[in-house]
Amino acid sequence: MVGQPLLKAGLRKSIGTGQTTLVWVDPWIPTTLARPAIPCGSSFNPSLRVSDLINPTTKEWNPELLQELVDPNDIPLIRSLKLMCSPRAIGYCWNHTTTGVYSVKTGYALALELSELT
Repeated sequence: MVGQPLLKAGLRKSIGTGQTTLVWVDPWIPTTLARPAIPCGSSFNPSLRVSDLINPTTKEWNPELLQELVDPNDIPLIRSLKLMCSPRAIGYCWNHTTTGVYSVKTGYALALELSELT
């Protein structure tokens, strides 16, 4: 129970096909502390899903929609995320390893980083 806040701070939502991830609500942007995307412009749909930002034919990010809806600083972070062509189980991954699997080393590094912020 003591480590639960640290674990939550290091998790981000897996994208998969993006059908279950809300763009402006779920922590899916791969920053030090995962967070929702930052909106850009005046149009804001609170129920926008990550799958809405993906071209259904090519299964790749839709660059025009990203530029229209998302803060420019978030676009390279979003484009760095791997998309899945087939649905998979909804889940979370550890944001501080390339594999998405928690390690004690990266958990400790995040704990040190968070302690410096407070």
